[in-house]
Amino acid sequence: MNIYQDVENMLMEAFNTVLGPKDIVKIDQNLINVEPPRDKGHGDVATNVAMVFAKKLSIKPRDLAIKICNELDRNDNVSVAEVAGPGFINIKLVDEVWFESLHFILKSGKEYGSSALGTGKKINIEYVSANPTGPLHAAHARGAVVGDALARLLKKTG
Repeated sequence: MNIYQDVENMLMEAFNTVLGPKDIVKIDQNLINVEPPRDKGHGDVATNVAMVFAKKLSIKPRDLAIKICNELDRNDNVSVAEVAGPGFINIKLVDEVWFESLHFILKSGKEYGSSALGTGKKINIEYVSANPTGPLHAAHARGAVVGDALARLLKKTG
């Protein structure tokens, strides 16, 4: 479960409703950017999706954002969707979305965050390279900690 991926899917559903069949093929889901807003007062999630696709669809970004927000407001998981500035969209999710996410994380236990993304690929991480004839210093310890953390993260992702 990934809340940001779920919001991307909500945006695609809104596009499907707002746009006609000939325009929906112009939407590349890989270009959709969903992230936490810089100002927490703007909601839980922010996206510039209307500004990214407006030119391709020959529509003003703000007008596209308004149409998308109207569709998002109909979604049970969205508390508020509003347009900001020239076409940004700020979304506030209902509390239940967060509770379900926490439940999923707790249910997953240590497996949460695991992935098969790198399965079968081998890498070599050399992260402590102290000179055996020279003195050790704080940077050697830092390199060991960062390298070990990186190796553990990569192992978690396969």
